[in-house]
Amino acid sequence: MVHCSFTSVNIKEQDFSASSAQFWNPMSDVCVATDQALELSSVAESRVPPEPFPQRRLGIVGCGYILRDVYSPILKSVSKDARIVAVCDINETAAHEAANSLDASEVYLEPKRFFEKADIDGVLVLTKEIANAQIAAMALAQGINVYLEKPPAVSLPELRSLIAAESRSEAVVYTAFNRRHTPLFKRMPDLDARITRVSGTLKRTGREEESFPYTAIHIVDSAQHFVQSELMEAEVKCKRDTCGLTWTIEGRFGNGAACLLTASPNASIHEEYLIIESDRSRRRLHFPHPLDHFPGGAIFSESFDLEAGSELFGQPSSKTFVMGYSDCLFEFLRALRENTLKYSPHRLSRALASVSVMQKMFAANGAILDLA
Repeated sequence: MVHCSFTSVNIKEQDFSASSAQFWNPMSDVCVATDQALELSSVAESRVPPEPFPQRRLGIVGCGYILRDVYSPILKSVSKDARIVAVCDINETAAHEAANSLDASEVYLEPKRFFEKADIDGVLVLTKEIANAQIAAMALAQGINVYLEKPPAVSLPELRSLIAAESRSEAVVYTAFNRRHTPLFKRMPDLDARITRVSGTLKRTGREEESFPYTAIHIVDSAQHFVQSELMEAEVKCKRDTCGLTWTIEGRFGNGAACLLTASPNASIHEEYLIIESDRSRRRLHFPHPLDHFPGGAIFSESFDLEAGSELFGQPSSKTFVMGYSDCLFEFLRALRENTLKYSPHRLSRALASVSVMQKMFAANGAILDLA
């Protein structure tokens, strides 16, 4: 017997309007449509050589897997621009191992004491999903800029509370959705016509069903980022059959394009892609991953006016690079160094629709979140 449970979320445009008129063009890697950005570009064109930037002092909260396997190699490669001076984890062994690996001089076991004592310019919050927003809020209260791993919050009320905390602080939260920074996709030309439909899937093997929406938020965020439009309405359904559990997200983007996404934690293959269709063409983006059929990623383009299509394949290399983690952190460090974080397109307000859909994915599966 197939058991299905359904829920839906109606996303109102006014609920998710960006806090500033910033739109990111992922194809050209340029932030446009802000007066501030134009001012910055004019400064960059000055003939006066810039003063050297001082080395930034960084802290880390959360010394688990994502730090060891993903961020440690990146941080070691930017040691001239940034230095890790303090780390924090409730696991004493993990904290000391991280400090030894990154040459950090200060080790803390309590986040509260960390933020009170550590002299830092920014912090990487790499904690469990349930703790992300709480730790970020503590940093904001101390005026410390935040690099926040996904998801930035586990529910829409929690995210709105974090946005409110940011508005009261001089500091800024930078949301780290690494797929936005996939190097291969920065080489794509703009679509030459109006986008009409976006579909895609995120499949994993052997993942826990209860926590899978934390991973599935990637496909929702990626769809919005590469279409350059936010979901205005969406219905989330959850279905279990002999093949396992599958979530379906169906809705509409602000630019009028239809949306149909699926996510499965126990599929037979590892796969993640988006199909972006316009009036004149279709483009399929395969996200890179070591376990994927295209480990370096791939782009397949087809024009409805021409018989021939095109293919572009990424070269398999370090997952921290091909999956966008390196460029994601580099952009944060550059903005921190140049004091331009407040102009970044990767602000909390751009995650409202994604977190709303993620919350509804949990509800559709009957999951109960402990938000205490």
